[in-house]
Amino acid sequence: MLKKIFFFQIVFLVSVFAQSKTEKIDQVVKFYNNNQSFSGAVLVSEHSKVIYSRGIGLANREWDIPNTTDTKFRLGSLTKQFTAAVILQLVEQGKLKLDTKLSDILTDYPKDTGNKITIHNLLTHSSGVRDYLSIPEYFKEYVRKDTKLQELIDLFKNEKLDFEPGTSWSYSNSGYVLLGAIIEKITGKPYEEVVKENIFTPLGMNNSGYDHFRDIIKKRATGYDRTPDGYRNCDFVDMSTPYAAGALYSTVEDLFKWDQALYTDKILSEKSRQKIFTGYFDASPGVKYGYGWVITYFKTGDNDSTLIADHGGGIYGFNTRIRREIEENNCVILLNNTPGANLNEMSETISKILHGLPYEMPKKSASDKLYADYRKSGIDKAVENYIELEKSGSKDYYFNEDELNRLGYNFLSGKKLHEAVVVFKLNADLHPSSAMAFDNYAEGLLAYGDTAASIANYKKSLEFNKKNLNAVNVLKRLNVDVSGFSSIDIELMKTYVGKYQIKPELIIDVTFEDGKLYAQVTGQPRYEIIPETPTRFFSKMLAAKIEFLKDGDKITHAIVYVNGRQLNCLKID
Repeated sequence: MLKKIFFFQIVFLVSVFAQSKTEKIDQVVKFYNNNQSFSGAVLVSEHSKVIYSRGIGLANREWDIPNTTDTKFRLGSLTKQFTAAVILQLVEQGKLKLDTKLSDILTDYPKDTGNKITIHNLLTHSSGVRDYLSIPEYFKEYVRKDTKLQELIDLFKNEKLDFEPGTSWSYSNSGYVLLGAIIEKITGKPYEEVVKENIFTPLGMNNSGYDHFRDIIKKRATGYDRTPDGYRNCDFVDMSTPYAAGALYSTVEDLFKWDQALYTDKILSEKSRQKIFTGYFDASPGVKYGYGWVITYFKTGDNDSTLIADHGGGIYGFNTRIRREIEENNCVILLNNTPGANLNEMSETISKILHGLPYEMPKKSASDKLYADYRKSGIDKAVENYIELEKSGSKDYYFNEDELNRLGYNFLSGKKLHEAVVVFKLNADLHPSSAMAFDNYAEGLLAYGDTAASIANYKKSLEFNKKNLNAVNVLKRLNVDVSGFSSIDIELMKTYVGKYQIKPELIIDVTFEDGKLYAQVTGQPRYEIIPETPTRFFSKMLAAKIEFLKDGDKITHAIVYVNGRQLNCLKID
């Protein structure tokens, strides 16, 4: 029997090592499809040849229509690289210069700022123009509205600059809206028509265009959001507002044509291509921003690395990524219509496969399994399974306090109070010294109507963290004596206001309003963040916390705790 087991182990190991790169990539793609909601299309090329191309998941869940390699996806911020390319074409034609001032082209733009901002500043996000996605009125009044270009510009043009142009870096969709307006002003044609004439048609990118909601676009994917109960149609966004910063659609096959064209003079001269792929401003440590592309290096050995130009995109119902290894002529293209999968992690894993580097498959979420078990067998059995799985020491799953917290709040917001209390209690049992776990359990009990037990658990939370400001505030409202416990200084909260960069195209905008702090990630709704300590805040609806750090008296960066990871975010404004 032992010989048989040993034989099968050898066969298994041989089969793993004998896997081709294509087979390994397919295994990764299937994992993300099964465990991280990747549903879309993937294309991978090595040394200019496509070695993997497939659709996976559903383009339309109501009709069970599968994704294919010619399914059309909204690109989000991948649009910016096309906008940048058209601008460089205009420079080549002598119709524009990179040091041309904004007000020289858009003559009705405020002169006090427009005379300082150059085309180069707009291309590199060094203009200081406030990102209109960080303006609360955008999500209240514009996101679902058919908006004229001038209306969109009017939304942000009179805002104070985040910094003097050319002195710093901050990702700004507004800058690329202005570039689109410049293209229209110089050519006398609509932005989408210019992109089609200058790029899509010459390259045969016949499945690419501007995503107008009302148009009939064959094989267009529907965008979805993932919830604990499954998928739902994403919220509506009128595509007039992403405009030249994020309104195009394409396919993986068309984007591969684009990738290959960037090695030739067909669209841009070599001089222009060098400008596009030069990193001008530090977007984060080791990462620079070019013209519509993020520029960095990928380590392929102890002393070797290769140049990477990539960019991500996100828009309601979609997230996307293109990763170009320029020196290797390798490319990874990921288009997804159920945002949730970590495409940066996914593309980097595929790059490791291309270079024969070791890689690990991501772990599955034990909280997701808990909810799936709940749907099948009820909450009590699901919790029992979760406890057994954790005790087993399984290396296939990760167990995360924040994710359990999020699941509890999903139950709570859905008025499933019993389930919420059970999950919050599980979290408190598993993390018996966590002030936040007991705080959440107390909130669930309060909603359930058990005020006495709620007060007891809020007090227990304070035993572990005497600075748990949320517990102090709730107990005050319940007329419980909390003298001796600290409260947060409003003026201190105001010092946290600013922009914190997760990655070049992903910014957290922290704002203060009516005595509360709010955080908004690029392209996402705004959420209140609640003080856990004077420096650490959390969201009731998201499995995330943010801690503000300072050097002396100045806030310099923040740490975001999400999905078991710590993200260092530099304060850029």
